[in-house]
Amino acid sequence: MTNMESPSETKLEQLAHLLQQRLDIIADNRLAKHDPVQHLEQLKNASQGIFDLQQELENQIPVRLQHFLEQSSYNKALAFIRGM
Repeated sequence: MTNMESPSETKLEQLAHLLQQRLDIIADNRLAKHDPVQHLEQLKNASQGIFDLQQELENQIPVRLQHFLEQSSYNKALAFIRGM
């Protein structure tokens, strides 16, 4: 992360939380089956939160993490953050 300001630990924790939340929503087959509109709304909200935070941290996160986020490789992004 040369010439970059490091993101705060709180921001990375927030990003990890949003990534996990999105993965949990995707895995919630009960909600998807019984209330697909609500399921989609929750998924959109989590995805928007990830996108917004990604934009905020764009010049502060490691290139590899940025790559995972840009490719929507959220499992890999979450593992990367947890391994930092």
